[in-house]
Amino acid sequence: MKMFNTFFPKIIYLFILGLLPLNIFSQKVIDLVISWEEPKTIQFGQDEIKIPSIANQSLDGLKPTFFWKEKTSNGKKIELISYESVDALPEEIVYLNTFLPELGPDPEIIFQITQAGNENYAVLNSLPFFKTPNGIKKIASFKLRIRDAETMAISKDFASSSVLKEGTGFWYKIAVNKDGVYKIDKSFLDACGINTSNLNPNHINIFGNGEGLLPEKNSFPRIDDLTKNSIYVHGDSDGVFNESDYILFYGWGPHRWQPNNANNFTRIQHLYSDNSYYFINIDPSNTPARITSSSTISDPASKFIDSYDFRDIYENETTNLVGGGQRWYGDLFDIDLEKTFNFSVP
Repeated sequence: MKMFNTFFPKIIYLFILGLLPLNIFSQKVIDLVISWEEPKTIQFGQDEIKIPSIANQSLDGLKPTFFWKEKTSNGKKIELISYESVDALPEEIVYLNTFLPELGPDPEIIFQITQAGNENYAVLNSLPFFKTPNGIKKIASFKLRIRDAETMAISKDFASSSVLKEGTGFWYKIAVNKDGVYKIDKSFLDACGINTSNLNPNHINIFGNGEGLLPEKNSFPRIDDLTKNSIYVHGDSDGVFNESDYILFYGWGPHRWQPNNANNFTRIQHLYSDNSYYFINIDPSNTPARITSSSTISDPASKFIDSYDFRDIYENETTNLVGGGQRWYGDLFDIDLEKTFNFSVP
């Protein structure tokens, strides 16, 4: 009995000690020191100017930047704990007042977890100068924390029954391969095998989600049934689908542009399909969802837009070296090392 009483607390002690690393090592604190150098002299047009200089870094256009990245595991989050600053040098102040007069009171610091292929990276990118009432300062060091991202239990609110259940009319599956407004006219319906001779446009619905690639984690939310889409119907007043009648709806392609905290976008490529799918539903008992019209604004225009942001990408994934998995490759560059890809910008 004496041995048992002595041994049992040791077992409990070792068991508790073995659990400690789960919390101790779930985060990592990183101290980044910017290796500032003396300003360098470069040729700028006909003049020589001195520019701020950081070891192993370069200017981004006219902006002196500091960039850092480190490989990390999946499911991590990066946080900025603090940063330390010092006075900028006189030569740096002259450069900033000349080329970056719009420098603000807060330093530009972008930190995020990004993905390159199947690898995850913690990334920090900064314009490490900012203005204060006491003059221009520059960042000397950052303190970062990389830790596990929170995963929250999500209450599942499943649909009680599917819209595809028996007795909901006729269903026809159609494919779209990119984001945009799609037109369904009489000839398209005829090609789908739909009898349009007695078809009432007010009996037509469009269902679909356009969610892109489904999340791998079960804890992430997802739609479990088809969503009714709002549509525009031209020529529905007579209750007949004529040659000049048509339906418009917005369809989402299989790939998504996802905003990140860097005021940029990350493209999520669908790994398993080149199309998204929608459903034409013909059901007299189901009232279609319609695109509502906004009221006309009679006030004169106060702002004129002459530019906009446009995003596009060429990613033709055709080759898989191992015949499986998520890593795909596109055009082969072997003998011909140069290729031209054309983009159509609307």
